[in-house]
Amino acid sequence: MVIFSGFIIGTILGYMLKRSRICFMGTIRDVYLEKRSYNLALVALTIFSEAIVYNLSVIAGLVPDGFISCFSPVAVSIGSLMFGFGAVMAGGCLTMTLVKMGDGRLTGLISFTTFVIVGYFFSAGGGRFLAGKLRHTYELFDSALIADSRIRLILSAVAALLAYTTIWQHNKKRKSRNNFYYSKVSAEIWFILIGVLFGVTFPISQHFGRAGGFAITTPILSYPYTLFRPEQIVGGCNISDQRFGFGSMLVLGIVFGSFITSVISREFNFVIPRRKQAVKTIIGSAMMAFGAIVAGGCMVSNGLVGTSQFYIRSWIGLIFISMGGWLAAYIFFIEKNKTRQYRK
Repeated sequence: MVIFSGFIIGTILGYMLKRSRICFMGTIRDVYLEKRSYNLALVALTIFSEAIVYNLSVIAGLVPDGFISCFSPVAVSIGSLMFGFGAVMAGGCLTMTLVKMGDGRLTGLISFTTFVIVGYFFSAGGGRFLAGKLRHTYELFDSALIADSRIRLILSAVAALLAYTTIWQHNKKRKSRNNFYYSKVSAEIWFILIGVLFGVTFPISQHFGRAGGFAITTPILSYPYTLFRPEQIVGGCNISDQRFGFGSMLVLGIVFGSFITSVISREFNFVIPRRKQAVKTIIGSAMMAFGAIVAGGCMVSNGLVGTSQFYIRSWIGLIFISMGGWLAAYIFFIEKNKTRQYRK
């Protein structure tokens, strides 16, 4: 039942992401690239919708109220910056890698394979010494920015309402819908629903003996961990996922959900990338792997889940993931276009 529940939740997320065509890394990237500042409100909708469900679960006694751990602001900053840069370079973060695998895009398989190899090397192979040393550089105690779950609940509700109001006013001024609108369900509703799903994962996961919420990095690496059984594992986002279980089936469910949605909508198609795109995907995915191991999480576990718990580490991670994505957007899109125009 534990494995089945993880698979179901992953399948629902895979459906949502494919159906809505939402990419959180792309959403953040476009804040800088296309000057869509209101995209920050969309991301906030997911974070604070999740925070509402999470804090309600804490108040109801369904999940414990977080835990105190150590983190290195140096490692989180460097790792998150590299992750954000690599995600834009690879055309999406780890979650989009799984969605691409499901809808037939071979860049997803390339990204997944690269991430597993590099991620295993830096977490359980020879590179774990470097990653471990960086993770223990100038450590601080992590804690929630606000300790009282009731206060967090109120602030989350206010923040979610403000974010929705901002988006509503923005859409009201526009004569036509933007590219986020793929179906009759508007973009902001999809962002809210994804946040609610993330929030619901906490009590479901806790019920089956797994602490924590949605995670991607360690669940992906749980497959080689289970196969090779390394003596020591460094980094990652959730130690509960280091062996095959809830998290492993969760990421598999994302692929399955994307696949089913693609088949039903007749969008499933094998797409072979060009050599240049394949090389960029490999490099970007390698950067994501190192960054996620060192920072202790990816766009989902740090940028969306940990922030809903008001963890200091996660908010630092989200800021630097965004900065890395914007830096990559400048190099690969803005500066590249300037060079082309100059040559003309």
